[in-house]
Amino acid sequence: MTSLLILWARYPFPPQSGRTKLLAQRLAFCAGANCTVHLVIFDTASEEEQKRRKTFLQEQFPFVQSVRFLPLPSLPHAAWNMLRYSLLSDAKTLQESLFFSPAYKRLIDEEIHRLQPTTIYCDTFRMAQYLEDFQQSATLRNLPHKPHIVFDWDDIFSQKYQNYLERTDDDTPLLGYLSKYVPAFIQKLANHVLRRTLLKIEIARSLQRETVLPPHADETILVSPREVETLQKRSNTASVSAMLPAVHFPTLPENCPERPQSLVFMGLLNFMPNEEGLLHFLEVIFPLVQKKLAQNKVSRASLTIIGANPTPRLLAAAEKHGELVKFTGFVPEPASILCSSEVFIAPVYYGTGIKTKILDGMAYHVPVVTTPQGAEGLALRSGEEAIIAKSDEEFAEACTRLILNPAERSHIRAQALRYVQTHHTEEALRTRFLSICRISS
Repeated sequence: MTSLLILWARYPFPPQSGRTKLLAQRLAFCAGANCTVHLVIFDTASEEEQKRRKTFLQEQFPFVQSVRFLPLPSLPHAAWNMLRYSLLSDAKTLQESLFFSPAYKRLIDEEIHRLQPTTIYCDTFRMAQYLEDFQQSATLRNLPHKPHIVFDWDDIFSQKYQNYLERTDDDTPLLGYLSKYVPAFIQKLANHVLRRTLLKIEIARSLQRETVLPPHADETILVSPREVETLQKRSNTASVSAMLPAVHFPTLPENCPERPQSLVFMGLLNFMPNEEGLLHFLEVIFPLVQKKLAQNKVSRASLTIIGANPTPRLLAAAEKHGELVKFTGFVPEPASILCSSEVFIAPVYYGTGIKTKILDGMAYHVPVVTTPQGAEGLALRSGEEAIIAKSDEEFAEACTRLILNPAERSHIRAQALRYVQTHHTEEALRTRFLSICRISS
């Protein structure tokens, strides 16, 4: 039986973003396999909440034998790490420094020695750094066998931050989900005063880490096949491969009539690419859609926005459209909202990896309109599995055409469902994940 030690940089339940969906998915893949799982998770929840989360994990996933929560290092400790490892040297990225502690390094080594796992799975740079010197460590020398090490990086961080540097302005939160872990004055420094400086540092450090870290793993996985070759060349290692996200195929309501002129968006709203894309849609494209509908003597379109943490800028932009825009917050089971919508919008203008929101829209039988950047990593044909718009005018025209043309909606809906059923089934990707982790099913 395989013993799997998972090192998570965040608690991913409920899965509200693309990354948390992937982490929850990876854990669920272990159900019914010949393995036991031990979790070490960085988390800032209260002790009472951690007990609740531990109970949830072990009830939902009976193969989870142990759960250990670690608080993030203190702010002075993180500041010292950033100065020592990221600003005065290129040893670590800024995000690694925020998560690093020599005490936690010893603790994780002790867990490895105690559990003697067959496989160790690390979530992104933040956890992979704890295995960087493992090949030469005393911990390994004292183990009866060498664990199989897997780094799961989601996408190429240096490119992500380069996109942020080129695309974002001083009003977009740089820290994203990490904001809840740091005081407000640190957020202000990161998001405004030192923004470009920090991004340039993170790009340089990420490039260096993408060269150094992969050879320390037996397997490094990325979401997008297009990014595999880049990381292979950068790190001079062949042990990099793609692991596509699996799609959950929902049970849709038997009677789910479409709401006329209905658009829908779904995603974590304080995630920078989501916020910027949706802002641009509200400010530029949505008015074009309304104008085109009016020219066709059709009533105005509505937009339902599903997702947690809307930013002040999003709320202000939506308010200008009055009752035509509705925020639902995070919805655990959005089937009834999605399947009744005529168009799923994915206005993506930068980012890396595969955008899982697009796959979700396709799986929920909603015709998707996106951009070339949104379709990156997916073999989508415009007008078949989705409509890929290269300009604001094309995006608005695609939304309008789908609203006015039920036959085109049906065609794209059928092609999209066929695509995700071919490339993103849970069964096939579960088999691949278990193989990567050397777990027998």
